[in-house]
Amino acid sequence: MITLRAAAISTFLAVCVLAPAAQAQPERCLLIARGSDGGTVVLMNDKDINSTLARPPVTALNIPAQYKYPYVECLRNALVPAASDSKLLELGYPVAIKVIGADLRVGLLTTPGGHVQFALLRGPTLTPDEMHDLAPKVDAVQQALEADYAAGTARN
Repeated sequence: MITLRAAAISTFLAVCVLAPAAQAQPERCLLIARGSDGGTVVLMNDKDINSTLARPPVTALNIPAQYKYPYVECLRNALVPAASDSKLLELGYPVAIKVIGADLRVGLLTTPGGHVQFALLRGPTLTPDEMHDLAPKVDAVQQALEADYAAGTARN
C-alpha cells in the first residue's frame, strides 16, 4: 500500500499522466481509500484489481478495516463508463472517472437504489455529443448489473 497526500497525487498526475491531447492514454484504475490519518491511500492498482475480479466469486476487494470511503478512480480518455465498471459497482464501490487534458474533468458513477447514475463533479459541462455518447454507456452498465442480478451472479 502506498500513502499519498493530495499534493503528491496532483504531482504524480501532472508528471506521469499528462500527454498531448492527440495521444490516447491507456486506462488506469486504482482502488483508493482514506487512511486513519486522513490521507489518501492507494490499496490496489490496475493489475491487482483486474486479477481479483477475474477470480470469481468476488464479494469484495481486500480493504483493511482502518481505511474508509473506498472508491475506484480510473484515468480515461473520455468521461464514458467502461463495461468493467459494472463489476466494481456490484461490489459497492463508486467509480470516479478522470480525464486529464486542458481541463481536469471528473465524473462519478454510483448505484443509489440499484440504478446507475453519472454525475459530473468537476470540469466543463458535458457537450451534446458527450451526452449522446454517455447515455448508452450508462444504460449498458445498468443492463449488465440487472443481468447479473437476474442470473444470481451479482457479487453484492
